[in-house]
Amino acid sequence: MNVQKKRFREIDFKGAGFLWLCLFVLTGLLAFEGFFVKTVNASEDPSQTVKIGYYQAENFQEGDGDTSLRKGYAYEYIQKVSSYTGWKYQYVPGTWEELYEKLLNGEIDLLAGVSYETDRKDKVLYPQYEMLKETFYIYVDSRDTSITGGDISSYSGKKIGITDDLKMKAALDEWMGKTQADIEVVSYKNLEECSKDFNQGKIDGFVSADNIVSSYSGIAPIEMIGKCPYYLCVSKGRQDLLVELNEALSIINSQDSLYLDSLRSKYMADSSIGKFLSKQEKEWLDAHKKISVGYLNHYLPYSDTGKSGEVTGVIKDILEELFNVLPGDYKPEIVYQSFDNQEKMIEALKNNEIDMVFPVGEETNYAEKNGFQQSTAIMNSAIDLVYTGKYSEEKNSRIAVNENNQLQYYYTIEHFPEADIILCDSTEECIRKVKKGEASSTVMDALRSVKLVGEDKKLTLLPMAEGNRICFGVNFGNSDLLWVLNQGISMLGEEYGINYSYKYMGDIVVYTTDDFLRSHKELVYGAAVLFGLLIVAIFVTRYMSMKKQTRLETEHSEKLQQALEKEQEALKKAHQAGRAKQIFLNNMSHDMRTPLNGIMGILEMNRKCQDPQILEENRKKAGAAVQQAVKKFTDAPERTYDVIRMDLMMPVMNGYDAARGIRLSGKSDAETVPIIAMTACVSQEARDLSTEAGMNGFIEKPQDMDRMLEVISGFRGGEH
Repeated sequence: MNVQKKRFREIDFKGAGFLWLCLFVLTGLLAFEGFFVKTVNASEDPSQTVKIGYYQAENFQEGDGDTSLRKGYAYEYIQKVSSYTGWKYQYVPGTWEELYEKLLNGEIDLLAGVSYETDRKDKVLYPQYEMLKETFYIYVDSRDTSITGGDISSYSGKKIGITDDLKMKAALDEWMGKTQADIEVVSYKNLEECSKDFNQGKIDGFVSADNIVSSYSGIAPIEMIGKCPYYLCVSKGRQDLLVELNEALSIINSQDSLYLDSLRSKYMADSSIGKFLSKQEKEWLDAHKKISVGYLNHYLPYSDTGKSGEVTGVIKDILEELFNVLPGDYKPEIVYQSFDNQEKMIEALKNNEIDMVFPVGEETNYAEKNGFQQSTAIMNSAIDLVYTGKYSEEKNSRIAVNENNQLQYYYTIEHFPEADIILCDSTEECIRKVKKGEASSTVMDALRSVKLVGEDKKLTLLPMAEGNRICFGVNFGNSDLLWVLNQGISMLGEEYGINYSYKYMGDIVVYTTDDFLRSHKELVYGAAVLFGLLIVAIFVTRYMSMKKQTRLETEHSEKLQQALEKEQEALKKAHQAGRAKQIFLNNMSHDMRTPLNGIMGILEMNRKCQDPQILEENRKKAGAAVQQAVKKFTDAPERTYDVIRMDLMMPVMNGYDAARGIRLSGKSDAETVPIIAMTACVSQEARDLSTEAGMNGFIEKPQDMDRMLEVISGFRGGEH
């Protein structure tokens, strides 16, 4: 290998270039070839649209794809075909008869569920493989010995029911013609009505297809009367589609035959399974209004007893639903009895103290030895081998088993016959012995091991090749109850049990503090150290914080003292300023009154004087007085005046200009001191002009002292 690598590194540039060229050409050829690869000889367009008729038939073709999902045997069948042909379907709705006519006329390409008839073979194209074959039988109660298959005379006078199915009726008529059987045929609209009369004993048997009732054990087919295959037929003019369909069906039937079996089982076998009860079953149900059930404790998700003493687990859900789906209105009273030991539970069953037990496995030797028989399995549970370290054959030598769990015990001795069995009191003890090395391993139900073992890194789970099928157990001879259970289980399906088991996964084990400490020692020790360090860190942080807080409080106290001293000094200065202000106001009072009195006197003189020259001189004097009043405001200390009353109709300088002069004086209180307009003019224009000039209030003349006080108090916060 090293020599080859060395030689490869010694290849010159030209050789490497040649190799890359070859690789490029080869890739191109593969891509070119892949471009023309077709799925099952599909046409050049791998996703061509094919028109297919789609009629509604229960379990065959259902849903319209818009208001409800499409489903059914035929629907899934054609989807499987398209996975090989690449077809895309255009669904054409209608009745079977309408769609068959469209198939004949070439309006659709495909139609499912077309039976083979000689007169049709020249009208439509049949593929090589049928999509479904029905075999028609006469069914009777499995315990009814009055009619014997092959003995035509035993049919004499018997009533045989049949539904309105043309193929089925044709098969029965043909069989009666050949055998000359003397029977009375009773027709029904559907199988529901037929089954009702059969259960009530009004008819002795009925005709049905094997794919409808093949899984039901309460009835038995005694006479085959005919067969009818059904096809996915192609329109006469689409020979190309027939070729593709035949190739696809050839692959499906040879390589995907299990898929077809599962499809038949899914949609056909169980469609009417619950409609029939044998006479014996019906009599048994009528006679047993109460059923006693024994169950194993501490075995979730299968069974356990809740905190308030009630039964819990899959057993409760499946039994309630099982009896609910049976035909009729059978609602028995179910009495549960718990057992901590499975062996004691089986003993109670043998002594007829209870009617049935749960859970039991499918080990036939154990069942025969203890005198009981198993029902159909409600679920198939996987089994894990639990061990420590790496797996080796030695892990199978000493296996821990819960002595109270016969399911685990018999599975172990069956699959590990050479192993030494180490009996334990519980499943938890089995796990502990494995972890301590006292046992090499233990086997455990996978649904339980996930929770019981959990994330324990010391333990390893190895899935076993074979699982364990979980069943009900009834006494030998109690076949009626067994048949009832089997019928209900078959109607629910095996997936029912496994689906409900997940509901109880969280309750399998209560994880205690001791369990956590044992499983996470390193984590606990580490957490303890971290916790200790955290406590020390908190203590140190608290100490430093308190120390810092003391220093801050001291500094704050000093600042408060300094602030108090400054405040006292400011208060002292304020008192001095207030006194100075009072002195100033006392002096200003005279100074202010002088121009105001002058203004008032001049105005009064103007009202009485008629000499224009004197009037002009008085207006100038009044204007000078106004300007002097404005100057008094601007020269006064800030906050000297609380309110200014402004007459609007003053000579030379009117109130508007005076107000503007005050507002624009530049003093800090010039913009905030309230100015109240006073005028005999009450027009809106006067109000707007006063507001525009910067005035805050408006008082009409003649002056009203109450109105004056009201306006001023509004600016003084209610003081006047």
